[in-house]
This record gives sequence, structure tokens and C-alpha cells, in this order.
Amino acid sequence: MTDGSHVIPVSRGQSDQDKRRVGENVRDLRASAGLSQVELAEAMVEKGQTHWRQTTVSRVERGIQSVDFEEWVALEEILGPGILRGTETAHNLSVSAGRLRNTILIHRLSQVEAMLADSMERTRATLEEVAALRGALQGKPDLGREVELVEVLPTDEAMSTKEPSHEQRQETP
Repeated sequence: MTDGSHVIPVSRGQSDQDKRRVGENVRDLRASAGLSQVELAEAMVEKGQTHWRQTTVSRVERGIQSVDFEEWVALEEILGPGILRGTETAHNLSVSAGRLRNTILIHRLSQVEAMLADSMERTRATLEEVAALRGALQGKPDLGREVELVEVLPTDEAMSTKEPSHEQRQETP
């Protein structure tokens, strides 16, 4: 149920032409659903639109009374989509939805581009490290990058400081 304090108009300053078109759509959809004006008013009350009566339905259908956002949602829940078909309001909503979609896509694109740039930087750094390690293995360290071989490969010095194996000790006189 609404107290009217959070009513969002479907269209600010809804034109008379839009009110008439919404009225025609409500009348056509109501008739297609097999509802009387009284039955539609009762269904609207069940949806929380407690101020709706048969006279409200009549005023809306004649284009005298506009519908706010909450009424529009309730009408579409009862009658199905199409309340705003052919109105400037529908066009404005469509344009706004398109702009919102584009804004979301642009934001997501910038996120993906940032992730790609980060991934490319990590790949570049990894390739540099691979090149440096290959160079070190071939005895040609990459001069543009220091590689601490002690941490990567055992050096001759490190190998010579190892304890002799049991077999090596037995061979030594």
C-alpha cells in the first residue's frame, strides 16, 4: 500500500496525448483480459492501490487521469505489458534504458581494459625473466636485468663446499 509520499510519476508533466494513449491501452488490455472496470479497480486495490475505484479506471481510460509509476507497475502486473505502448513516456524510458546500458557497457569495458593492461604487464615481466634465465643458462646473462643465479642454480663454489659423499671419502687416502 502506498501513502503517496514515494510516488514516482511515469512521466513528469505527462502530455494529454500520452494520457489518452495510456487510457486506450488500459481499456484494450482490460477488455482482452475479460475484466470489467470494477474488477480492474478491485485488482488494483489488491495490489496496494487502495484509492482505485471504478471511477478511477474510467478517468484513466478516458485520458483524464494520468498514472504514476506504482500504478503503472500494478496495471502491468494485472493486464500484462503494453500500458505505455505508443507513448512519449515509453520512448523516453527506452532512450534512458539505452543510455544506462551504454554507461554500464563503457564502465565494464574500462574494467576489462585495465585487467588486460595488468595481465600484459605481468606477461612482459615474465617474458623478461624467462629471457634472463635462458641467457644465464647459456652463459650470456641479460645485461638489462640482474639475475641472482645463486638462488636459481647452484654455483661451482656452492657445489665444491658440499660434504664429500661416503664413496668419495673412501676413495681419498
